[in-house]
Amino acid sequence: MKYSNVLIVLSVILLTVAMSFAAESFGTIYEDNNVKNSKYVDASDKALTLTLEKAKEQMKSENPDVLENSITGGLVEDDIFGYIWMFTSKNLDGGAVLSGIDPYNGDTIYVYKELKSRLNIETPTPISSKEANEIANDYLEKKSNIDGTIFSSVIFHSSTGENLPATYAVHYDRVINGINSLSDGIILNLDAETGEVVSYRKRWKMPESQVMKIDTKPSLSEEEIGKILNKHMSSWTPLSKNDDVEIQSMDLFWIDYNYRENQVHDIHLIQRVKFIDSIRNEEPIPIAWIDVHSGEVLSVQYELG
Repeated sequence: MKYSNVLIVLSVILLTVAMSFAAESFGTIYEDNNVKNSKYVDASDKALTLTLEKAKEQMKSENPDVLENSITGGLVEDDIFGYIWMFTSKNLDGGAVLSGIDPYNGDTIYVYKELKSRLNIETPTPISSKEANEIANDYLEKKSNIDGTIFSSVIFHSSTGENLPATYAVHYDRVINGINSLSDGIILNLDAETGEVVSYRKRWKMPESQVMKIDTKPSLSEEEIGKILNKHMSSWTPLSKNDDVEIQSMDLFWIDYNYRENQVHDIHLIQRVKFIDSIRNEEPIPIAWIDVHSGEVLSVQYELG
């Protein structure tokens, strides 16, 4: 019983310490509750580059199946992206569409399409992960948004509801000065049965001028990073020993800990360290993010049970 209590306490600590915004995919930053309210704000005093009508035309050109008379939208203030033109509409098949466009540079920030029910519809054979990757590449090339990115991964997600299809999430990292970013990039979600792109999300907020000031050559060697992690884990939990940690891999990434609009960016060059110990030695294995210049352990993702 005492041992169980220790595990419960540790679980709370670990979940508190773990990063909430990125989770290796920067996906949670697109939740609807980031929009401060559903009312549109006055655009007349914002010195916007893209007008409402131009944004609407762009949205229609990127979604040719949208019904003209179904489009509603306006300027909203988002906690992450600041001001965006947000539109809701319906496609020819009756499915809902939500779109967001940057009013300053014209970038499409996100597009969400409603996953259609498969009720009473013959289910086609799911596409392969390779086909999902090819479809995503074609989609980005048509949008001229593939420059400055590198393919990261394809992740299969099982159906989330009765009669709904499974999906593929195709991730692209932004690359700055030859190093991938965990904070910026593009994610596309595809219907795994039809191959249709059902959502597109882009985050491109890290200022290159600030990133370029950081030396891309780590001040700390991988061996030194390993020692820092060992020391951190042995003091972090009484269930770990000083020589308990076994490094599985290390990879350099940029990460921005202060990614919200109109705030000072907190950018680090990190080693993403995947490791195992006597408690956790199977998937999902623990991950630590350690600053390669200061040696600060910025975050540890560790699941018990």
